[in-house]
Amino acid sequence: MAEEVLNELIKRAEMLTTDEQMRLSAHLAGLQQREPEEIWRQRWAEIQAHQQEILAVAAKYGAGQVRVFSLGEQEGGVRDIEVNFLVNLERGRSLLDQSGLMVELRELLGFELYVFTEAGLGERYREKILQKAIAL
Repeated sequence: MAEEVLNELIKRAEMLTTDEQMRLSAHLAGLQQREPEEIWRQRWAEIQAHQQEILAVAAKYGAGQVRVFSLGEQEGGVRDIEVNFLVNLERGRSLLDQSGLMVELRELLGFELYVFTEAGLGERYREKILQKAIAL
């Protein structure tokens, strides 16, 4: 559904005058320049609002002990607004389950995120992630 809405917005934006397109572009640029803490708070609120759905989707893919964390660029994260989920997968589950969980969570929450397993954490960031991860 989000893709349909986006396509409709693009069609409407193309009908704007050049001045209106410039104002829209400036407005969108301003939205992208929000502080990382503000973006994190907004995304955390979205996660909390969908907590039961998130846990149900996680259970569907055999994921338990669902936690959320964010690492800023200075901590080794890809971007300052990165939001990640940390889970433990049931025995017999695979990367396909982890990927399926990630896709469904992205659709549910409407923003890019990644799903990591505790067993798959690299030693370089393991302690930092485990300290920052917030149980859902």
